Amino acid sequence: DTRTDGRAIRDAHVTDTIEDAVLARAARLSDDARAVARAGAVIGRCFVPEVLAGCMDRPVADLEGPLAELVEQSFLFPFDFLDRGFYDFRHALLRDALYGTVGPAELRHLHARAAEFGSLLVGSSEVHASVHFERAGLRAQAYRTALAGARAASAISSRREAFELYRRAAANAPDDLPSQDLATPYE
Repeated sequence: DTRTDGRAIRDAHVTDTIEDAVLARAARLSDDARAVARAGAVIGRCFVPEVLAGCMDRPVADLEGPLAELVEQSFLFPFDFLDRGFYDFRHALLRDALYGTVGPAELRHLHARAAEFGSLLVGSSEVHASVHFERAGLRAQAYRTALAGARAASAISSRREAFELYRRAAANAPDDLPSQDLATPYE
């Protein structure tokens, strides 16, 4: 009925940004579904329930309801790949808006867990782990994984990727790293 009333349409509150609209929709989700969505946003790409459960320190079975709610509310879509059930966000803007709602301490924790459990994802590599370790503030782990990834990228002549990984390794080099080891990423 309000759609046909011009005054009601003019008086309706419309959010200023897409992010505000996403967050208004997310506010209608259960607390559990919002927590699952935030953790999935930190993973940053498609994920399987096992990785999400590892990141959240919860059993996989506890995630079935929240994942179903997120699918029903069109935040996530499920798909099968290599005989495994994956989930991804319907749009990167959904993921980005939800990522922005994660507090700093929880963000560091989830990034650390994503680095640890992300290896269970198809196509994961040191590249992904080093980014998560860096964002978690775990410099030593970020250094090691970035350096390993850079060496692997160099071995297959992937120069741009190797450069970015060596740069990340140098930026995250532990303070107590011997000088000769510190020279490696710069070399």
